[in-house]
Amino acid sequence: MAYALYVVSNNFLYNATRLATLAVGGSLALAGAVTAEQLTAFCFYAEFLASALLSVCDQWGPIMEVSNACFWDLRAAARFHKLWGRRCCCRCATSGGPSWR
Repeated sequence: MAYALYVVSNNFLYNATRLATLAVGGSLALAGAVTAEQLTAFCFYAEFLASALLSVCDQWGPIMEVSNACFWDLRAAARFHKLWGRRCCCRCATSGGPSWR
């Protein structure tokens, strides 16, 4: 549910940015403040920037998943070492038993 809300908000903001660009640029073009060429260049620039930001936001979800998994793995390792009371040398499985330093 949270991921769906995240995707919907990203797409909404992306399309709202495009709409605001066209609305503000169109009103400036009608007022004569910018030429049609400048407006077109600015719209392409805004489209490029918004799509690049949307791509970054699409990668943010997997980055958060990986960091959360890493956090829980480190927490489990800390619990393991706390349970044994000493630091394991990480040769437990290969040597047939814990080997303490």
